Amino acid sequence: MYIVSHKTRFGHQDPDHTDLREAARGWLRGAGLIDAADAAVAAGDVYFEDTMAAKVERLVSLELDIFIDDLVEVFEQPHFPKGTRSILFTRSQPPHPEHCKPIATWTGIRHEVFAE
Repeated sequence: MYIVSHKTRFGHQDPDHTDLREAARGWLRGAGLIDAADAAVAAGDVYFEDTMAAKVERLVSLELDIFIDDLVEVFEQPHFPKGTRSILFTRSQPPHPEHCKPIATWTGIRHEVFAE
């Protein structure tokens, strides 16, 4: 399991220059998702990319079976790996690429991913 984000390191309007990537890692750590004996994700499997294009390049390099994101724009990238099972986490029904299945809840995602 991986986490891949295109979060910038610092907020554009933040005068304190808070490191958003470290804040995200801190949240993951606090939730027990990384850096714990039974963590769901290895700390080295958390990636932050500067751009959406770099994020998609990372997805391609990881050769994922399933990818979940809440931004339809990620799935619309021309080099998005079409062989990857794609889930759009959304409560609305925005227009989305054909290869992408919209699902509104984590329970729904769990059923979709583990149904087989």
